[in-house]
Amino acid sequence: MLKKTIILSSCLIFLVCCGERGQKAASESQILLKDVAGASKRYEAVHGGTQASLEQLEAEAYIKLDQVLKDKWKIDISGDIFFATSTDEMEGGAGRELRYNRRDGTFSGYGVK
Repeated sequence: MLKKTIILSSCLIFLVCCGERGQKAASESQILLKDVAGASKRYEAVHGGTQASLEQLEAEAYIKLDQVLKDKWKIDISGDIFFATSTDEMEGGAGRELRYNRRDGTFSGYGVK
């Protein structure tokens, strides 16, 4: 089976049209979480449903994240829920959390109305 690598070199290219910085950051993290969820799904399909951490996904080339994104967001995976928590590197400050539910495709938390 051929592994696909997702390179997220600059989500900001897709976000140029966003007005407010908070909305831009939330959109950036939404794209990031959906990409990580997709990589996780491919990993699980190959490894019999076993879930991996972001570090494992990167180590096995299921995803490659730009260092800027890794500096801004801490990613955690728990079942079908994917979390992005902002770090001190984020312009809006640390501790802002966005959640993505892979099962139903919904977001909650930071920047979601």
